Amino acid sequence: MKRTFAAVAAISSAALILGGCSSNDTAEEETFKPKSGTQQYDSVQGIADDLTAAGMPCENFTINESTRYATQSATCEIAGTETVLSVFTSDTDQADNIKVFSTLMEPKKIEYGLVAGSKWMINCGDTTINDNCKNIKAQLGGRLINPTYI
Repeated sequence: MKRTFAAVAAISSAALILGGCSSNDTAEEETFKPKSGTQQYDSVQGIADDLTAAGMPCENFTINESTRYATQSATCEIAGTETVLSVFTSDTDQADNIKVFSTLMEPKKIEYGLVAGSKWMINCGDTTINDNCKNIKAQLGGRLINPTYI
């Protein structure tokens, strides 16, 4: 009887140890799940973190001076392209920023691309020379804004 009890105790201990190991396997870093664009960010660092988690590292990340419309802005390089991340207090500030941007770029026929979500935006560069904007939109959601003359 004592041997049976000892054997059961040993098996139970082994099961607990193995169970502990298997639960650590599930605690591994989760795979990034694409977002809808409705997520909001408290800071541009949150956008950069999501980009990195999605496999698009935001290299040489630098916070910029605050702008007229954005509460926070930063620049970084994604796949070798300078990219600007912005967070806004309101949808109105974001819409005003998009309007100013397009008003400055479109008359000069300058290519650009913006991915805009809920109070955040990424100026991801010329959509005719790389897929950065398309790739960012696929991972963070939002809407892609291109020049209207294309």
